[in-house]
Amino acid sequence: FGVGMFGFAVGVFGIVHPIKRIDTCIKAFYELHTRNPLARLWVVGQHADPDYKNNLEDLVRTLGLEEFVNFTGRVSEEEFDLFLLACDVVVNLRYPSMLQISAIILRSAAAGKPMVISDIPEWEFVPSDFSRKVRPDEQEVSRLSQHLIELDTDSALRQKMSERARI
Repeated sequence: FGVGMFGFAVGVFGIVHPIKRIDTCIKAFYELHTRNPLARLWVVGQHADPDYKNNLEDLVRTLGLEEFVNFTGRVSEEEFDLFLLACDVVVNLRYPSMLQISAIILRSAAAGKPMVISDIPEWEFVPSDFSRKVRPDEQEVSRLSQHLIELDTDSALRQKMSERARI
């Protein structure tokens, strides 16, 4: 399916819902993409809200990212795992919080994936060895884009974070 065939691949996984702040991910990805035109963003999972899906697709068109942001919709568990393994970094944001752990964090760590997650109290346990955190505030897009750019340009850091995730 070509996730890793183009260069740096960012993945967002699970049900596509407004609390996952995928619009924030797309805006931050735009900043990354201006520096690395080979980067791709994969949004893997079913859409919970048709209006939100339309808003996200409008944002992608407005930013001129139609060729670089892909929405898979619902996929099989095997395809989900293949997308996860093919990504260089996983972004997993939440706000407002639902006060729960995320299965995506656990699956990403098991797959050895560096991740950028929301800085929320219930995810404080996730070590900075393999994650970067962003607060859900007015700096969220810029902080997320900075982390993505850092992970794109520093393959040694990505490798170290990947190794730490598996421990």
